[in-house]
Amino acid sequence: QKKIYQEQFSKGLSESYIRAMDSNNDGKVSREEYVLFMLQEMGMVSIHEIEELWKQFERLDVTKSGYIETEDLILMKQLRDQDVTC
Repeated sequence: QKKIYQEQFSKGLSESYIRAMDSNNDGKVSREEYVLFMLQEMGMVSIHEIEELWKQFERLDVTKSGYIETEDLILMKQLRDQDVTC
């Protein structure tokens, strides 16, 4: 894994790598895009695992704020309590 990282780093970034990393096609590579791309390139995580983690995050972000906050936990508990009493 370290070898793959070092090979990538020594090659430098090419335009094709930038396009491959740019998952939302905005012409820029965010830290998140870079890290996810490199984890996949190094064989540390599969696209299936990443997609599953995205789904988990979406379920936990009850307020759809883009963050998991205490409010999300409170709302999850309230929703669970409603399901149990119905």
